[in-house]
Amino acid sequence: MKDGSVVYVKRGAVQKLLWAMVAAMAALSLFLLTYAHLIYLPAMSGEQGSRQFLRAGRHQPTPIASSLRAVYKKQSENFNEDQEKVVNMTRHAWHGYRKFAGWSDYLGMPNLEGGNVYGHDMALTTVDSLDTLFVMGLHDEFDEASAWVKANLSETMFRESTVSFFEVTIRSLGGLLSAYYLSGEQHFLTLAHSLGKALQTAFTCGNYVPCRSVDLADAHYDSCARLLHPGRSINCKPTFTKTGKSRSMKPARK
Repeated sequence: MKDGSVVYVKRGAVQKLLWAMVAAMAALSLFLLTYAHLIYLPAMSGEQGSRQFLRAGRHQPTPIASSLRAVYKKQSENFNEDQEKVVNMTRHAWHGYRKFAGWSDYLGMPNLEGGNVYGHDMALTTVDSLDTLFVMGLHDEFDEASAWVKANLSETMFRESTVSFFEVTIRSLGGLLSAYYLSGEQHFLTLAHSLGKALQTAFTCGNYVPCRSVDLADAHYDSCARLLHPGRSINCKPTFTKTGKSRSMKPARK
């Protein structure tokens, strides 16, 4: 009987210890959630409809689009020596691209001439570099590229030629969307919506798996799908809710 009592006492002690551990974990989880809520504010919408996660501080948030430009500009003024070297290298590379390649897809080496990937230029390097220029504080270069994109990209991009669904999604579509979120400039979102609508043709292959390539001009697809490609497009689709047209979300939901 005595041995049974000892076993019962030990079991009770183990149960109490387990419950104490559960309570401690619950308390720790509550603390971490509270800390996260206080330190990282929820995504906030500015006047331009842009969103960002802001670190809590003593200062009140300003309109998102203008504040982001100011934030990155201020950061660039306080870069250390190594960071300055990176920015200077980026500036040098961008100016070299502009001087020798214009707005072509890429700058070819060693002949220093612009080249294209799909038979016609889509300004891939230009669009792909927008967010990098912005976050590095190279806003003069960003504004020049933004003005060119607004005036010329639609005519440049939507020409008869088969392009890679995957590459155009991550470089052109992703570049336009990131530029919109950072700057709040509406023409980026408008172009992204037109491009996304053209890319949707790739989802007519069946089973909502995008085809490998698509023609952006006459909206027909070509070639079969590859398993690497489909998931990469899903991250871009929710942004199209900004346009007020939910149709672009259907392939991603599938």
